[in-house]
Amino acid sequence: LMGAFIIAVCGIGVIVAPEKESKQFMTKAQWISAGKLFAMYVAFALLFWLFGFLVAVPVVLFVVTYMLSSLSMSGKTKKQRLLVSLIYGVVGGAVLYLIYVVALDASMPKGLIFKLLK
Repeated sequence: LMGAFIIAVCGIGVIVAPEKESKQFMTKAQWISAGKLFAMYVAFALLFWLFGFLVAVPVVLFVVTYMLSSLSMSGKTKKQRLLVSLIYGVVGGAVLYLIYVVALDASMPKGLIFKLLK
């Protein structure tokens, strides 16, 4: 969350004090993409708080990977991009879980919903 805040502050600084040249900063499509990614940061924070690490990380990895796959895998079909994004979300979440929880013995948040269910 701290990283998202720093990125947001830097982005605002670039918008408020743009370069002296009068070239367009971002196109409308780029603004929409940036807004979607910012919304994913907010959604990640909410998912992390409500459902914890095990649910939030794979879901956000899947969604962000799918959003960015239109740029990196433009030759693939929508079904192929969905499959690759799903695999990346699950495998990426599992790898992060293994690194933090198993290898580093860090306790990751379980989330409000899972705490209430106990």
